[in-house]
Amino acid sequence: MNQPQPTDLLAVARLAVLFRIATEEIHVFRDPLHVGAGITPGTLRHLTETHLITVGDHEPTRGHRLTLTDTGRDALYAAISTQEA
Repeated sequence: MNQPQPTDLLAVARLAVLFRIATEEIHVFRDPLHVGAGITPGTLRHLTETHLITVGDHEPTRGHRLTLTDTGRDALYAAISTQEA
């Protein structure tokens, strides 16, 4: 039986974050010590650099709201459609 590769697991984790952002209101702090919401700084950086999400303005006590971009929605839809096929 083939073991999942670390890159496969990372891709699944990033898709899980995209799904959470699509279905929940997620806020994070940009402070590296308190990114929060279970999202690692590396994942947050990757998703913003690849234009899958945007990071909104800071809201006191809540942090920055994460929002899917159209590209992020398309990527999430494609991943879900591929899994259903």
